[in-house]
Amino acid sequence: MDIDTVQDIMEEISEQYDIGNQIGESISKQNPLNIDESELLAELEELNEETLKIEARKLPPKINEQISIEEEEDVIVHVRSKEKKGKLI
Repeated sequence: MDIDTVQDIMEEISEQYDIGNQIGESISKQNPLNIDESELLAELEELNEETLKIEARKLPPKINEQISIEEEEDVIVHVRSKEKKGKLI
């Protein structure tokens, strides 16, 4: 083994050591992007509401007029009361 080979090996070991340190630093960072979880949840809720509105537009016009995303329970009660009127007692 000559001096050049030893130096090459030492350089490779040093590079691997530096890479290991970089990986360790990356793992040790708790929240590198500083993301607020409550903001993410609020954004998710907005996206869900937009999706519901888009889906409501796809419904036939008669149903779309009766259904409001905020009043889903009222619509269910209204439909059930119509069903009871149509039944024979």
